[in-house]
Amino acid sequence: MIRVIVVDDQIIIGVGLRNMFHPSRDGVEIGKLFRNVRDTIINAASHLFDIIILDLWIGKSCPQDNVKDLRDRFPGKSILVFTGEESVEWKRKMIQAGVNGYITKSANKTEIKRAIQGIYYNGKYFPSTIKEQPTDYLNSPDRNELSIAMLMSEGFTLKEIALKKRLSISTVENILCKLRKDYNSFNNCELVKVLFERNILS
Repeated sequence: MIRVIVVDDQIIIGVGLRNMFHPSRDGVEIGKLFRNVRDTIINAASHLFDIIILDLWIGKSCPQDNVKDLRDRFPGKSILVFTGEESVEWKRKMIQAGVNGYITKSANKTEIKRAIQGIYYNGKYFPSTIKEQPTDYLNSPDRNELSIAMLMSEGFTLKEIALKKRLSISTVENILCKLRKDYNSFNNCELVKVLFERNILS
């Protein structure tokens, strides 16, 4: 039996997965559901699960921080990112962060089960179109991130950037949070300065 817990701020996602898989029929048991990583770290018992299904965007938290925190608390446990984010850039970034798999929420039951089994038996599962890229490429901001950073440098507020990019404010905040982490910047002003100094923004 493959035992799975789900970390997603939309509990209905976990409920849907639980209804989708029946342990006796599928060999997959969807156990506890958590709304965020902090609750998971506090309340999940590592001996009761094998795989963590993790949403990419949870509140205002940074995806890379979520992966790191889960790995620190549950060493040896596998992480499968299950998200609505379909950009190749984020799939690559999660590969770099060390997750064991990445699938989108448009996947059907067959693919979700294949991902769970692939991780459990082989250690990883990624769509065949996702390939490892050079580290320098993985560490570089993608076009969308650069556009948001440029708008920030021009004095636009988070709300204005969100409207221009047709994104939620929380998504813009998450992207900037990730960039600050990548470039060791304390705040957005420092981030913009670093990006200009490195000729990433010009």
